[in-house]
Amino acid sequence: MGYSFPKEYKKVISKYDELIPVDNIFDFTNIYGEVDERDLNFISFNTDEATSIYDYRIISNPEYAGIPHLVAFAVCANGDYICFDYRENPNGDNPKVVLVYHDDFVENEDGTSSMVVNFVADNFEEFMARLHE
Repeated sequence: MGYSFPKEYKKVISKYDELIPVDNIFDFTNIYGEVDERDLNFISFNTDEATSIYDYRIISNPEYAGIPHLVAFAVCANGDYICFDYRENPNGDNPKVVLVYHDDFVENEDGTSSMVVNFVADNFEEFMARLHE
């Protein structure tokens, strides 16, 4: 996919493809300044599955109101995406974790629109430590 994934993520996904943890809820402050929560369902890495991580590349495709350098690794039951954010360092292996709203868009200065991106955690380890039941 052209990105280096965090080491801890690789450990988790290689051991438990399409993991839905028992503690699968995370809290965050949304873009409106309110505490919010979402659930977590990891996306499969297996290309033989009906949907895999490769099918979610639309998130980073500007033609579909996406944002370059975001890689979805999980989804929420409401349709939002949990992504690695490589915008600051596309060659790094410790990206921030963000939530991308599937149905909330902002208009950019150039007249295009893109999905709203909400910061969640500084890295994958911090994100996983936030999970609760």
